[in-house]
Amino acid sequence: MKLFLASLLISASALAFPVEGLLGDWQTQNPILGRGVEFNMTFHFQQNQVVVDVQCLYRDGAALSVSVASAATYEQNDIFIHETRNAIVEDGLRYCRGTLQPTRWQAYFDGTGKLVLFANVPYQTQFRLVPVETIPAPLD
Repeated sequence: MKLFLASLLISASALAFPVEGLLGDWQTQNPILGRGVEFNMTFHFQQNQVVVDVQCLYRDGAALSVSVASAATYEQNDIFIHETRNAIVEDGLRYCRGTLQPTRWQAYFDGTGKLVLFANVPYQTQFRLVPVETIPAPLD
């Protein structure tokens, strides 16, 4: 009986999938401002993981960037982050940090092509995301 339930759970998790249109690259619509630093973030929602790129822009013109990735699964509008991951880049005066912790995010489309992402770890926040525009390679 336990083996049957375990295989049923594995089958159910294998069938879970994200809401249509979620997978891909999304960036914050507007910079996030805090304590003299402007943060730009790009979220890469991939089949089995989430990668977050953070760019920290300082008033003096300095720029630092960091990337952090975690295993993830999806169930419609829910994004489950499975691992704690931290990355820090510093230049001796400033630092830029990216952190992912196990939690559940929720993502919804707002009807205008934007994605609204609710994340509650490390703090309660809401991101308005737009698709990352890719520049096509020049034709030779």
